[in-house]
Amino acid sequence: MERMTTQTKIIVATAAVLAVVDIAVRAFLPTRTVVVHETTAPANTNASVLTVRQLRIVDESGEVKLDMKVNSQGNPGILMFDSSGTERLQLDTFQDIPSLILMDSNENRRVYFGMESGSGDGTYQNYDEDNAVTHDRNDD
Repeated sequence: MERMTTQTKIIVATAAVLAVVDIAVRAFLPTRTVVVHETTAPANTNASVLTVRQLRIVDESGEVKLDMKVNSQGNPGILMFDSSGTERLQLDTFQDIPSLILMDSNENRRVYFGMESGSGDGTYQNYDEDNAVTHDRNDD
């Protein structure tokens, strides 16, 4: 059987992350509905679109499990946290370069799927216990 190319690995990993995000959002929607009222609605308001600068999904105790936002440099990102509040996944476009980063239980980078540049070749990096990279969040 042929080995997957780096680009195929990136596509598969991205699809898996998006599926997890979809499942997480669907799991939390029925249990808690928030109604947002805007005092002055823009002229082009469309009731089927929700526009926010940041979306946080929390568990029953209010702990953030998923955080979607655009940072101060205009880069969108998604952070996912495990049951103890540890960041385990980051999906973003830091400096216009898309990437998926998976962290261990100490928030050390263990897997990176990304690109060399905004339009460049795909990159896959796997870090073992001795080479795990301390992870800096891109979520200011």
